[in-house]
Amino acid sequence: MFDDFLLRRTDADVRRVVLLGAGLDARTYRLPWPRGCTVFEVDQEEVLAFKQRAPGTGRPGRPCPGPRARRVTVAADLRLDSIHRRRIRDSNS
Repeated sequence: MFDDFLLRRTDADVRRVVLLGAGLDARTYRLPWPRGCTVFEVDQEEVLAFKQRAPGTGRPGRPCPGPRARRVTVAADLRLDSIHRRRIRDSNS
């Protein structure tokens, strides 16, 4: 349901998607994002580092493909305030 919502919005010319508390979410890798789409994955630095090291979950004998959109990670502790809001804003450039 959320996947469908995101794809409808990107089909309507939205080109930036922000996944707050991204965790091990694989949407950046598995959804058919349109050309020019950027997905921002926001989570704690330790979570993003683990996700980067974790092996893909492709089928046996077939490696997991890379991201299907431009993937930008933003390390932020969402329990904190303004410093992290600025990091998210500044990562867009």
